Amino acid sequence: MHGVERWRSNCGCSDGANKDFHQKWREPLRNALNWLRDEVAAIYELELKAMHVEPWGLRNAYIFI
Repeated sequence: MHGVERWRSNCGCSDGANKDFHQKWREPLRNALNWLRDEVAAIYELELKAMHVEPWGLRNAYIFI
């Protein structure tokens, strides 16, 4: 019913048990996780390229083993 939006914003769903319930924490959490992904990806690329390894090809080969 919500699709991806449910996992990145305050979709407004509530069971009615708590009038103060909200999901406003979702967007900042998603933003933090995206930032972390980008930071780690940059380090991953830098370190593996220093070893003359194609980083994303290596990752993809591992996934499809």
